[in-house]
Amino acid sequence: MGNGKSLFTMICVFILVIYVLDFFQGMVKENSLEDFAEETYAEENSEYVGIAMPNFKIYDEEGNSYTKKDFDGKPMFIYFWSTESDVSVNSLKYYQRDYETYGDEVQFLIINLTQLPGESEEKAKKVISDMGYTFPAYYDLQGTTMMAYDMGGLINVPAKYYINSDGMCMWSSDMNSGTISTEEAMALILDKE
Repeated sequence: MGNGKSLFTMICVFILVIYVLDFFQGMVKENSLEDFAEETYAEENSEYVGIAMPNFKIYDEEGNSYTKKDFDGKPMFIYFWSTESDVSVNSLKYYQRDYETYGDEVQFLIINLTQLPGESEEKAKKVISDMGYTFPAYYDLQGTTMMAYDMGGLINVPAKYYINSDGMCMWSSDMNSGTISTEEAMALILDKE
């Protein structure tokens, strides 16, 4: 009789897992993420370097939405940050400097992960305003970018990606060991030796 209960329990757990997955898939579709399913995603425990970056949906300060396709064709620097991470906030000054240096050649996407616990668009805007930053600021209001880049928590924040004009990641702070200078990273995405 014990084996019958075990089998019944396993079947119930399996059905529950299917139900939960279906539920989250429905949430994804409700948040207009069906477009993301067609995009190239990195595999589990992925290394983004050398592959096309996943799609995302972000918003600017005026509430206009953008996807990766809006930035295609020009190198990108993507920086994910949170007001809850001191390292994130303190690093913004360096990306302001880099924006002033490389902003004509590289698209800067400074993206606040507004869906993280304790985070809000208002808090992020206040940090940017108080510091007088002029780089383009974007917000992950629906959590789609965080999901696309598989960043479920502060352990991966901050994170930065250097993307060439073909949409290929050339260097990532999440996946590369060691460090790289801004000049070296920019040379990678600007096809400079």
